[in-house]
Formats: sequence, structure tokens, C-alpha cells
Amino acid sequence: MLLSARPLHNWRCCIRSGPGASQVWPAVWRRSCTAAAPEGQPAAPAGVAGAVEPQWNDIVEYLLPRPLAGARLGVGRIDRVEDGRVTLAPLEEDEEEVWVESHDVSAVEVPEGSVVRILSYDFSQRQDKEGNPHGEHAHDVYTLLDHPSADVYRGPRTLTVVVRRAAA
Repeated sequence: MLLSARPLHNWRCCIRSGPGASQVWPAVWRRSCTAAAPEGQPAAPAGVAGAVEPQWNDIVEYLLPRPLAGARLGVGRIDRVEDGRVTLAPLEEDEEEVWVESHDVSAVEVPEGSVVRILSYDFSQRQDKEGNPHGEHAHDVYTLLDHPSADVYRGPRTLTVVVRRAAA
């Protein structure tokens, strides 16, 4: 068990102790969770002592390297935090408040200061019955307990589609 985690009796995930209590990561062998502040946990500016810093498997809002469809923020799962840089797996909204890893965008590396806030979530897995009829593989699914900001990129389905008719 993590030294900075304290268990509560629930079968979902794990939290960090500290201001606002923020989720660290879900795992099969962890069996504890708590409700975090309703609007997520602000990420720590680099070098600030005592503030919550992003860690592996946190779900975070981050500043996109360049805006997408008018959105300046993205949602991603942290793969690595190293030397002031954060490597993220971008997430897309599958259905309301349910996010999955993007298959259209590869990993994104941003400065640690680009992480805006850490979001609380429930982790689960889903089988893809269409492309995986025997159920050998599952997709990771993240149900956000904190609402993402209004200007978050939610995936390619949020892009404006323009239909042009062929000239007759």
C-alpha cells in the first residue's frame, strides 16, 4: 500500500491524504475510495511544497499543446512524470462522464505546469463485442466523478461536421 494513501471501506479505488483528498489510481488489489472535492483537486505548481502533485495513473485536465476545435484543455491519464515533463494518454468522452483512451491521438508530452487539475474517477473495463467477439481483451473506462471544464476537448465527435452537396 502507498505510504501516503489511507484506506476507506469501499471496493473502488485509492486516495491520497492531504487537502481535499485526491485519488491516486485504481487497481485490482486496492479496495478503498473517498469522495473528493466536487470540482477536482488543483494541480501543484512545480516546486510548491505540500500541494498535490500529479502522479502515475491520475486523470487530469491539461493545457493542450495547441487548441483543438476551440478547446484549450484536454483530459488524459498520466503515464509518466519525469524531469518536469508529463506523458499523458489522451482520453475521449464515450458517453456522458464516461471517458476512454483515444485511438486517434498518440501519447502527449507536456510540461508538468500544463496540468491544470486532478480529477476523481471510477475505473472499470468493458469488452468490445464487435471487434473482439470472444472477449479476450477489454478497454479501460474512466467514469469521471468531477465534471470536466466547459472548454475541454471531448474527442472527434465534438468536431463540427460540414456536409457539402455535390454540384448537380
